[in-house]
Amino acid sequence: MKIASLLAGPPPSSTKCSCIAVHDLKDVYQRRFEQAGFNIFSRRESSRQVLTDHWISSRAVPKTSFHLKLVIRHNPSNCFRCSISSGKPGYPIKSAQIRSQMRMLLVFFRKGDEDNTVLPQFLLFPAWLLHLFRYSQHGSTPGRCDIRFLEDVTTAKEDQIFRFNNVINTLFRFDLDHIDKRQIEAVIGLSNHLADSNPEHGLRPPTRNFSHSVHYLYADLVDLLGQRRPDKLKPACLNCFKKPSSRRSLCVACYRYQLKHKKPRPERLIVANRPGSRMIPSLHKICNNCGVERTHQWYRNMLGKGHWCETCKSYYIRHKKLRPRELYIRVANRKVDLRQLISRVKVESDVESDI
Repeated sequence: MKIASLLAGPPPSSTKCSCIAVHDLKDVYQRRFEQAGFNIFSRRESSRQVLTDHWISSRAVPKTSFHLKLVIRHNPSNCFRCSISSGKPGYPIKSAQIRSQMRMLLVFFRKGDEDNTVLPQFLLFPAWLLHLFRYSQHGSTPGRCDIRFLEDVTTAKEDQIFRFNNVINTLFRFDLDHIDKRQIEAVIGLSNHLADSNPEHGLRPPTRNFSHSVHYLYADLVDLLGQRRPDKLKPACLNCFKKPSSRRSLCVACYRYQLKHKKPRPERLIVANRPGSRMIPSLHKICNNCGVERTHQWYRNMLGKGHWCETCKSYYIRHKKLRPRELYIRVANRKVDLRQLISRVKVESDVESDI
């Protein structure tokens, strides 16, 4: 037995709230924040046109607006999904609303669909990230209402979803049982700085008026935005042992052959498609409809010469017509290219350090 443990006495009793009932969530989280030294002010009148639900403040940070969301797990994709819209359902929020109505987003997670309890872990992050990742509508960007929160960021299928969840899970995840006041004050300061900055100028370092915690949090944010999604290691196909498995432990070719002929793909087809078996060099392929150069699977153009990407082929099979141009232009506008943004931020930081 250690003498130090005897002298220290019994450990202090911690009042953990574990899971919270849905109808008690508002009272519990406000009480926890007030115990940590924050003041929560609620909006008296509820309106769909206004995204401001509450305000939070303390002695070190000013009164800041935030929007509260309670999200539910989506079983097929095994992620938490929520919809944030302004006014009518299905209309994405605008970037101008982030500055005036919703500078932060407070997200709680329900334990299950049939379980009316809420997990004590929550997210509190700057709503400006919705503008950065093009969830909000601005300029030619249409925005989107559906937001996905992943517990395991390695399961993200898109680089945009990986970077968004990697940032918020690393920097902006908290627990009601152990509220870090200093870190939350840094989040509030960073949210005000990002909301007051011009969205067209991108990321800019905070001024000297902010505390050191805000500067450290901003530096971590820039570093995490530069991290790319790691490559996924898929097991090999159990039939041909050549390509990575896609569905039911089979590659795309073996799976579709099995689905069509009700038997495994024969060895003669596998050998005929091996690299080096043909002397014809592989040509650079491009979709004759949308013009993409990379896709999961290439298909023959069913209306002429050339190839189709997987998306255009699926659209034609389903709708019996070509995939319209406005669809893939809209998807292209939603994609986030953070390379230019991160390089520009580093250049601005180097210039300010030299000054």
